[in-house]
Amino acid sequence: MRRDIRNNSQESLLESLQDSELSEVRLDPVSLSIEFRFTFGPERENVSIQMSKIVHIAISKDPDDEEMLAIVGKVLLNPVLDGGLSILEDLKYPFKSTEDQTMVLTYPSVQLYHFHLEGDICADVVCAQYKMEIANP
Repeated sequence: MRRDIRNNSQESLLESLQDSELSEVRLDPVSLSIEFRFTFGPERENVSIQMSKIVHIAISKDPDDEEMLAIVGKVLLNPVLDGGLSILEDLKYPFKSTEDQTMVLTYPSVQLYHFHLEGDICADVVCAQYKMEIANP
């Protein structure tokens, strides 16, 4: 059984992920959507964060780390307020504005979100849609 998470409990759930392990990352190359699955072990429900309409994605991992589960240090998921200018510049977004080739392309008419993960695996995702779900282990 899966259930959606709404804003009021989302912040506390994101904070609780510091006690979890990243168990799976699924990337759909056709729709360019990504899902991060977190586990707390058999005694607690698992958490899934699915992101779609992705603008930018970066995932980093130590190639010598071959463990099945990745320890999670920090997880943030915040709205982007400036059309993506600040975060896309910070993340070295490769697409440039057609009006000014020194500036990154921004999306002022689209509400964007920035997902940030630190731990054994690090990730940054900028997307226009996301969904958080809790599922039984």
